Order: sequence, then C-alpha cells, then structure tokens
Amino acid sequence: MNSLLITHYSLLITHYSLFITHYSLLITYYLLLLQHHFNSTTRSNINTSSLRFYRLVLN
Repeated sequence: MNSLLITHYSLLITHYSLFITHYSLLITYYLLLLQHHFNSTTRSNINTSSLRFYRLVLN
C-alpha cells in the first residue's frame, strides 16, 4: 500500500511538471510569435517611411 502511494504521488508530480513544462513552452512560443510579428510590422513601417523619404528626395 505504501509503495502504491509513493508511485501515485510520483506520477502526479511527473504529470504536473510535464504540464508546467508544456505550458511554459507554449507561452514562450507565443511570445516569440508576437515578437516576430511586431518586428515585421516595425520593419514594414521603416520600409514605407524610407520609401517616402526617397520619393521626397527624388522629387
């Protein structure tokens, strides 16, 4: 009975640690996606502003 309890609790601990790892990886993944999204939007904004500048200079 005692060994069953120990096994049960160790499996519970393993389960929750995997749970936590899974969600932390998910959060990291979404943060990276968000960062990439913001980087691409700022890059496109910089590109459009530089295009405006070139048009002004050329005209």
